[in-house]
Amino acid sequence: LQLNVPHNFGLRQEELLAEGDRDAVAAGTETYKRWINRRQEAQARGSVPEFEVIVVSETDQEPDDVGTEVLVERVERRAKRPAGPRFGTLVHTVLRDVPYGAQARSIEQLVAMHGRALGAPQPEQRAAVQAVGAALEHPLLVRASAAAQVHREAPFTLRLQDGRIVEGVLDLLFQEGGAWTVVDFKTDADPDSLLGRYRNQALWYGLAVDHLLGGAARVVLLSV
Repeated sequence: LQLNVPHNFGLRQEELLAEGDRDAVAAGTETYKRWINRRQEAQARGSVPEFEVIVVSETDQEPDDVGTEVLVERVERRAKRPAGPRFGTLVHTVLRDVPYGAQARSIEQLVAMHGRALGAPQPEQRAAVQAVGAALEHPLLVRASAAAQVHREAPFTLRLQDGRIVEGVLDLLFQEGGAWTVVDFKTDADPDSLLGRYRNQALWYGLAVDHLLGGAARVVLLSV
C-alpha cells in the first residue's frame, strides 16, 4: 500500500479568510445570522402539532356534555378460558365477519382461518368458537340481525368545535325504531370492571354517533 499520501480535497475543504473587504465580511456574517434565526423560528413552528388527535381506545379524557347511556351486559362464558390481547383480537375479528345465525361449523371455520393468521393455539381457538357462538345468541345480536341498519367495525372521524379530532372504531352499530345502539365487545377476564375501565371510551362513541348520525345513542359494553 502507498501510505501517507497527501490529502487533496480542493478548495471546498479549506477555510478562506477574506482580506481587505471587511464590509463584505460583515454583510455576509449578518446574512448568515438572519438565516440561522429564520431556521430556528421555522423549526419552532414545525414542532407545534397542527392537530390534536384523540384515539378513543387510548385516551383517558372524558367528553363534555354527553348524555349517553352506558350499560354493561354479559354473555355466558366458561369459568376458565384463555385471555389476553391475541384472544381478544381473535374474538373481535370473528365477530366482525361471522354471519348472524351462523351454525357451529361456519364459526369453527372462521376461527380456524383467523386463528392461523394470529398464531392462536388450539385452546384459544376452541374458546373463541364457544364465545362467538354464545354472543350470536345474545338478545343484542339477535336484535342487530333484524335491524334496519347494521354496521360492524365502523371507523369514524369527528372534528370537535375546539379543533380536536376524535378517531375510533365501533364494533357494532345498529338502528331500530330510529334509535341507535352501539355494542362494544369486551373479552376482559373481569366483567365487573368494564364500566370503570371503559366508561369514557363508551361516552366518546355516544358523542360520535350523536354528532355524525343525529340522535343520542345507547352504548352497551358486552362482555363476551
